[in-house]
Amino acid sequence: MDNSYKKYNSYKRRRLTPVEQRWRHKETVEVLADLKQHNIKIDTLYNFGVGHWPHQEALQWKKRRPDVEIYGVEPNPITYFDRINDYPGNLYQIGVWSENSVQELNMSRDFGHSSFLKQEEEWIKRVKTKGTHDSIVIIDDRVSVLCQTIDSLDNFFGNPDNIFIWMDIEGAELKALKGARALLESGRVKGLFLESATEKINRRVGEPKLPDLNRFLYNYGFSHKKYNTHPVFENILYLKKQ
Repeated sequence: MDNSYKKYNSYKRRRLTPVEQRWRHKETVEVLADLKQHNIKIDTLYNFGVGHWPHQEALQWKKRRPDVEIYGVEPNPITYFDRINDYPGNLYQIGVWSENSVQELNMSRDFGHSSFLKQEEEWIKRVKTKGTHDSIVIIDDRVSVLCQTIDSLDNFFGNPDNIFIWMDIEGAELKALKGARALLESGRVKGLFLESATEKINRRVGEPKLPDLNRFLYNYGFSHKKYNTHPVFENILYLKKQ
């Protein structure tokens, strides 16, 4: 790794408090409970956008469902090398996009909010004006990353059955889903957990809102359930209609 990445290396993992642990585990526990309630069998987890520590979704899945095979992708090289040694599955340093290509990853100062989408000028002005912790999400570097479609990755992973997609790729979710049409049409995806922008503000150019994701995924037989709403994003669970 060259010297240009040194400014990102000040980040150190820290031990989570019991309250933080419960909060971090809450979404995964609730999603697994929903899947059980609907009698949905999952054999494979596609974890697109593993994220920086302490994102532990894959670890929680493996802890509670040790039989599930996990495939993770993380485009940010800093995050990838931080997570590779203790990731509970197969982890690849690659991005997901609408076509197989090389894309510019916009690197944030905390390297945990990096995105293939450019930031909205309005959002940058708002963050700088607030002068708060949010300033760490400002982009100040870029790196070229190899990207594959989800369909291509699904072929590489062996076209497993009963898939759940957990995707947090900082606004590029709809772009990535457009490269998953064959997989979605196959019926092998039983659920998805995604993030969308709220109606109040866009952080990034082209970032989807809930109606955008609904219009796309309803065509493949999914229904949605909101999980939680933050001032700038919300998490959504999609389940395949039985």
